[in-house]
Amino acid sequence: MAWLLPATIGTLCGTLVLLLVYSYLYYEYHERYLAIWAVGWGVSVLRFGLQLAGLVSQIPLFFSIGEQVTALLSGFLLLWGIYAFLGKPMPGWWVVGLGAGILWIVVGSIGAFPFLLLTIPTFTFLGLITILTGLLLLQQQEVTGFPPHLAGGAFVLWGLHRLNFPFLRPVLWFAPWGFLLAAVLQITAALGIILTYFQRNRQELHRSEGHLRLLVEQMPVMVNAFDADWRIIFWNQECERVTGYSAAEVTKDPQAMTLMYPDDAYRQMMMARWQALGNNYRGWEWDLTCKDGRVRTIAWSNISGQFPIPGWAFWGIGVDVTERKQAEAVLRRTQKMESLGVLAGGIAHDFNNLLTVIMAQTSLASRKLEPHHPARENLGHALAASERAADLTRHMLAFSGKGHFETRPLNLNDLVQANLPLIRAGLSKQIELQADLTAALPLLEGDVGQLQQVVMNLILNGAQAIGDRPGMVRVSTNSRDVPANGEEERDYLGTLLAPGRYVSLTVTDNGQGIDEATMSRIFEPFFSTKESGYGLGLAAVLGIVQEHKGGIFIRSKVGEGTTFCILLPTVSDIQSMPEPDTTLPASTPVDGLVLVIDDEESIRRVISDILAADGIDSLAASTGEEALVLFQAHQEEILLVMLDLSMPGMGGVETFVALRRINADIPILLSSGYSQTEVNRQWLETPPVGFIPKPYQVQTLLTVVRQQLSARPGHDRPEDVSFGEDDDE
Repeated sequence: MAWLLPATIGTLCGTLVLLLVYSYLYYEYHERYLAIWAVGWGVSVLRFGLQLAGLVSQIPLFFSIGEQVTALLSGFLLLWGIYAFLGKPMPGWWVVGLGAGILWIVVGSIGAFPFLLLTIPTFTFLGLITILTGLLLLQQQEVTGFPPHLAGGAFVLWGLHRLNFPFLRPVLWFAPWGFLLAAVLQITAALGIILTYFQRNRQELHRSEGHLRLLVEQMPVMVNAFDADWRIIFWNQECERVTGYSAAEVTKDPQAMTLMYPDDAYRQMMMARWQALGNNYRGWEWDLTCKDGRVRTIAWSNISGQFPIPGWAFWGIGVDVTERKQAEAVLRRTQKMESLGVLAGGIAHDFNNLLTVIMAQTSLASRKLEPHHPARENLGHALAASERAADLTRHMLAFSGKGHFETRPLNLNDLVQANLPLIRAGLSKQIELQADLTAALPLLEGDVGQLQQVVMNLILNGAQAIGDRPGMVRVSTNSRDVPANGEEERDYLGTLLAPGRYVSLTVTDNGQGIDEATMSRIFEPFFSTKESGYGLGLAAVLGIVQEHKGGIFIRSKVGEGTTFCILLPTVSDIQSMPEPDTTLPASTPVDGLVLVIDDEESIRRVISDILAADGIDSLAASTGEEALVLFQAHQEEILLVMLDLSMPGMGGVETFVALRRINADIPILLSSGYSQTEVNRQWLETPPVGFIPKPYQVQTLLTVVRQQLSARPGHDRPEDVSFGEDDDE
């Protein structure tokens, strides 16, 4: 038995190495089954230590009992670790068996049982534990490959060897070889468990990578990756959807970046900035050209520095922000137009007050001169210039949506046909004006003068885009339905048109087209690409279309031409509206007063002068409070009130309501630099008798005032009247 001592020392050293390996694995990965295995190999180390002590000790019985008990306990721990590794609970009867085995060893050793009687029960239990450990590894399906078969086979053979121990141990010539075989099988089983553990980890890593790849592939954001040479090596499904390029196309093409960023300077600038920023930036927006030629704005974020991925030099996440950018641009454009509209409307309103005074005083001065007085010609020129200035203010008010509107049912075809001959006469002979009008158009409710201005401005704009060369402007009409929630029905300003029936006016030219920079400012007042003109034509078109609850759409390509499409809502079951009676009653003596209320002193003076020149006396008030005092003092004498709506302090609406409370029958004639449509939006308890927009001429004012004064007792009150701009002197 001289061989037993060195063999025990060798086996002890090998088992100690296994203990250190499993302890390290537990330290690194903190798995419960690794801890159980480490304890099991620790118990094995104790077993061989006790065996070694028994060989050199004078009390071999104690160490023999300890060796056999630790052998049972070590086998039990290895089996328990396999159950934990496979995620299965260990049956409780194995614990009972362990306790019974330990008790049998103690009793048998103390009672000096024969070798076979002592070892057969003990090693049968130990062999069965070891064989079951191997079978569990062989039957599991979670870990595939060679490692579980190696470990399982080693455990089964080791268990069979342990079953034979009581019978082969007494055979002296086989004992050394049996000891060696047990050591080899032990080491093989232990290494097999380690390989099985790492095999499972690798398979779980592959599964996790597969799940992660599937997740990244199907993420609703763009994910791409590059190698160190800027070649695309990963391209997910969202990238394919947005760009139209498949993963196979971009990963196999070294020049894929050139396809999506065809402008060399732009691409080089992008890559230079990318390299300068490094692998840590967010929300970096670049324009990417898709396979179909569309340009999309992508906000890229590169977090490769924070989350490096093996095999990917750098990678990024992109979000298509094209719609958001377009919506932001539309919002900015709308806000700018609204601000400009408020500014233009305010300027036009104040300018109208000044023009009212200029035109009226000029007309009064002209009326006071002899028919052939040389100054009358100069005054006529001044009045004509004032008319042109008034026309500019009408354009500004139209853009602001506060222009003069008198709506009635009309047929768009009739309006276009009535104006085409006049417009054609003013065009160059090289420009062909075509008309393609769809028959039986539904009626729309609109202002004839304003819509005439739309038609004229669009045609003239197209003719000016053609310039001196031969060209064509085509005017067409049609009707169409706008569906509910039709996103494609958003107009130039991004406004979603209300569902319903619309008539369309389309003006197409084959001129020079409109570039992107000009398109963003095309409707701004006073913006013009021409040397002549005020830049108010298209601004007025936009305001008029919006006031008619319509929409305007533009398609243009530089070098090919431009198409403007106007959609206007239709109306049905409209009865014709009678034209207001604008006949000037014969001048008759007026036995009463007209109360003039306006915060502008020059307006009050000129109205009083006009009325006085026609034999009509008046009172003037600069505020609503002053007007109420005068009205209460002269209530029996006042036959008519002329009221300006835009006044500081007690405004026109409040003054109107207060006057009607004092005398519900008093005729009140409203006047404003804004349109009657704008005035009607303001709340009034009862309607006024008429409305006259500023600026106006002398004859227009006298016509309206005489009509109202003719309704004194003994006269029939005329229909409520509204006067637009009048060209009569």
